[in-house]
Amino acid sequence: ARRDASLEQRRAAAEQGPPRDRNTLSEDGIAPLDAWYVLEFKRPGVQNGVFRKLKQGKYDSEARLDMHRMSASIARRELFDFIEESHLLGLRTVMVIHGKGQTSAEKERCSLLKGCTDQWLRELDIVQAFHSAQPQHGGT
Repeated sequence: ARRDASLEQRRAAAEQGPPRDRNTLSEDGIAPLDAWYVLEFKRPGVQNGVFRKLKQGKYDSEARLDMHRMSASIARRELFDFIEESHLLGLRTVMVIHGKGQTSAEKERCSLLKGCTDQWLRELDIVQAFHSAQPQHGGT
């Protein structure tokens, strides 16, 4: 009987097809951004004073994701999982580090990751606002 149950579970899974990826972040058509470009975004309803404090780095980061040296495809998965997990944990302020790059090859990858980060955070409805970190926090 146990073997029959296992067979039924496999059949049901096969009929459903492959598991659907919950990650809806864009994969193509994302433009790189200059290392000194300041990222900023605020959804309607976010108070100006709250956004100003975020912009000034007045809120302590409750978690951090460092995407240095990640490919765009890995960064896409890591960022999605990080934001989703942070939301589930009730975290309100997190830091995402995409890097600036020291060599020309690193700068190219980092500018792409910066563009990806900007686009992906805008695509996530649970992200209410974001801003580049202040220079004293390693930002632009």
